[in-house]
Amino acid sequence: MIPDFFFCSAPQSPERYERACETLAMWRKVVWPVTVLQAEPGNSFYFQSERRKMAERLATTPIYIVADDDIEPSALRWPGLTLLKCQLYWLEVGLEMMEKYPQFGILSPLLEKTTLFPATVDGSPPFVNTDVQEEHNVGGIRFCRKGIITEWPEQLRRGYDQEHCAAYQQHGYKVGYMKHLWAIHPGKKSETWKPVTDYICPKLPT
Repeated sequence: MIPDFFFCSAPQSPERYERACETLAMWRKVVWPVTVLQAEPGNSFYFQSERRKMAERLATTPIYIVADDDIEPSALRWPGLTLLKCQLYWLEVGLEMMEKYPQFGILSPLLEKTTLFPATVDGSPPFVNTDVQEEHNVGGIRFCRKGIITEWPEQLRRGYDQEHCAAYQQHGYKVGYMKHLWAIHPGKKSETWKPVTDYICPKLPT
């Protein structure tokens, strides 16, 4: 099964647009096809919740992937790893973990150079083993299980990561990270969210 893949972007400056295009091109070396979800001008706030709702609604596969526009699959940077092996590694490992751990509604790759301490919302002991670790919130690339969320929490602030995860947890599912799948957050250009005066971002390549 090739999971549906949704690339989500709300670039509000030339620098952020450049970062998004670079990341999109990199993802297209890993998975195909890629569905681009891009915020309309002036709608970057509610896009944080809308893009997740759109992905859930548009997904046709039982597991689908939702990715931010500034996080890359680190496997592409590994010396000697062919494009085919990279593609197989990302898809097969991610799907294998979702199948192996049906109690998880969302699993994300770990970010390189990041140390996480497993935690749950209610303070109960988190599920941790050699494959996965439970967290109260997960990162910007998500393998999601379709059909769990029936009602979406209201968006009250800029982000929506915690609300997305909480919705799965309220339906009895865990969220967490995979220990054998990695990603990179390049930084610098990726942090340029503030809009430039009169800047209207062009559409990302489709």
